[in-house]
Amino acid sequence: MSVQDTSMRPEYIANILAGLERYNPETTSIFQDYVQQQCESRTYDCYANLALLKLWVAFFMFRWKMLDIGLDF
Repeated sequence: MSVQDTSMRPEYIANILAGLERYNPETTSIFQDYVQQQCESRTYDCYANLALLKLWVAFFMFRWKMLDIGLDF
């Protein structure tokens, strides 16, 4: 799958990417499973992978900020 080719993208992933759910941290596991599927099928979905990367970065930035102000969870 090329960067622009979305023909192999599952509908549930397309729905997440098309809406606000792409910013929901609860979709992280869905994207991680999708990355596993991509590895097994030797394909890639740039936009889905980028959405997962952004979620990871947002989580770690939030975590870092909480540690910086003395909150640990």
